[in-house]
Amino acid sequence: MMKRLSLFAALTLLLTTPGCGPADEVGSESGFGLAQVEQEATQSAGTTSEELPPINCPSRMVAYQFGCSGTGCDNVSMGCRDIPSSAGVGVTSWTQAFSEETQTPTVCPTGYWVTGVSCTGGFCDNVSLQCTRITGPTAVDCFWSGWISDETAPFQAPENYFIRGAKCRGWYCDDMSFQYCRMG
Repeated sequence: MMKRLSLFAALTLLLTTPGCGPADEVGSESGFGLAQVEQEATQSAGTTSEELPPINCPSRMVAYQFGCSGTGCDNVSMGCRDIPSSAGVGVTSWTQAFSEETQTPTVCPTGYWVTGVSCTGGFCDNVSLQCTRITGPTAVDCFWSGWISDETAPFQAPENYFIRGAKCRGWYCDDMSFQYCRMG
């Protein structure tokens, strides 16, 4: 009985005593903090389709990534990234739905950035963007992405760039392209 108690006490002491040396660097405060910051900097907003509710970025985050899967880009996913700490967040509104029949791209108004997406119609045919007013930085260096679809990898804007608009082509809005700008 005494040996079991001693073995138990020794294991408890071993497991609760901080380590040292190279093996401990993996769990060091700086390594943990770095992983925690990266996790907080980007976040998936999830996936939506015509049978699912809209998806939205958490507060103080804006869309920087879009992807889709399923026939005709049926399931739309969105990734969000933190906005600059000096920026403010204002009101939100939704764009009118667009599809491959829409002649002009759908872009959030000046000072607004994409923070959500919703769709209706078969295979997510009619897409609407949630636009949120971001005060402070302005949109500079704007570009249009290449076309993505269920056959391609998701689009991801470069660091410090965020999505402001979208357009589509092909049956059921199968191919999508995104306007992305730097917050300057």
